[in-house]
Amino acid sequence: MRRQLAEQCPDALMMGPLGREDVATVFASADLFVFPSETDTAGNVVLEAQASGLPVVVAAAGGPKEHMVPGLTGTVCTRQDATTWAHAIAALGQAPTHGEASRAAREYGVSRRWDLALAPLFDAYREIADRRAPRAA
Repeated sequence: MRRQLAEQCPDALMMGPLGREDVATVFASADLFVFPSETDTAGNVVLEAQASGLPVVVAAAGGPKEHMVPGLTGTVCTRQDATTWAHAIAALGQAPTHGEASRAAREYGVSRRWDLALAPLFDAYREIADRRAPRAA
């Protein structure tokens, strides 16, 4: 969707993959965080973005949507077409909504604890491991 989004959001700077050392700088310079993955299982980067005060736009599938409060800290896109995403991005970037979402995202992001955020993932791993463990006779 990158090409289509770039056409529909010509003023957007789409960074693509970043090295670990560049993430904090980019987050500090950004207006919002867009994460369209439908296959990411944990989406921890969404929490990192929110803790940096960035409202988020995420897909309705996958783990990232579990790390936000729709309508407060960002938007969940229910369709995977460029127009829907472009509208969500444009709407979230408008003031005063952007400022409110930024504050809410920061409050939410810093309030989350990594151990609690990752607990469902760890529980799933434990459940699978327990099912695969050999049973004593």
